[in-house]
Amino acid sequence: MASVIAIRKGETSIAVGNLVGSNIFNILLVLGGTLVVSGQDLAAGQDVIMDYAAVCITSLVFFLLVLRFSLIHRISGIVFILFYVGYMIARIVLR
Repeated sequence: MASVIAIRKGETSIAVGNLVGSNIFNILLVLGGTLVVSGQDLAAGQDVIMDYAAVCITSLVFFLLVLRFSLIHRISGIVFILFYVGYMIARIVLR
């Protein structure tokens, strides 16, 4: 919600920082804390490898777009959302 409010006020840097920061926090602290509490190892099966590959490729494309254009246009945002929806549908169907 903080990112939505920041975007409405024209503070896009705060919105992006909030999104990136919350993702890093969730990956490092929540995932790590869950593994510590459960006492189990994290197994990297085929599904996990496919997810990480998709995240890495999407992040690289996003990074290159930001480097090239210094901002993300609306059409790029729509393409990223469509990619996400398509990926989720593929994960459900191929499961």
